[in-house]
Amino acid sequence: MTKENDSALKNTKICVFYDAACPSCQRDKERYDRLAGKEAIEWCDITNNDERLKSQGIDPQSAMIKLHVQKPDGTITNDIEAYILLFSEVHWLKPIAWILNISWVKETLRVIYRKWVLSRLKKDGRLNL
Repeated sequence: MTKENDSALKNTKICVFYDAACPSCQRDKERYDRLAGKEAIEWCDITNNDERLKSQGIDPQSAMIKLHVQKPDGTITNDIEAYILLFSEVHWLKPIAWILNISWVKETLRVIYRKWVLSRLKKDGRLNL
């Protein structure tokens, strides 16, 4: 992560720690940028940035498996709750955030998402469990 990314964490933007080596993660980022605007979010690539992640209190292995988002106040949210936070920031996605926050929906998606991510990482030879 660059100094530009470090300074962005000190402003009012949300920082999303994402896997730039993942093609579907890149597509998700591009879709979000189209909806929210390219300047709305600071995107921080987790690939080969273990020390940066650790300095933020994020386990690098966990960052590979769960989406992590840092709020402007420095708190870290992860997993499905991170998606809820992101979606709640965009007017068009707020209804989705509301649905995702329903307990049984959240827990079902958590299981499905985790299986999908683990399968993708295993297929790519990037799973170090």
